[in-house]
Amino acid sequence: MSKLQVVVLKDRFIYVGTVTRRAKTLKITNARNVRYWAKDGLGSVALKGPQAGDRIDACGDVVVQVESVQHTIDCNPVAWK
Repeated sequence: MSKLQVVVLKDRFIYVGTVTRRAKTLKITNARNVRYWAKDGLGSVALKGPQAGDRIDACGDVVVQVESVQHTIDCNPVAWK
């Protein structure tokens, strides 16, 4: 099963995209790298989508090792259209 999530990695990279979990990896499809959010924290980014002042860059598909993930946050898909 895949779902739209914010993925925070231990090395402090942050991605948003459609996450598919595998045994040892997460594939983040249509990933966007969150470099900076202007206000209210990552929970707000997940719920409200990109806001004025945020720095979020498209970066294609990303595959990360499960052990490199610090945590994930479910997103509001409508806010990220």
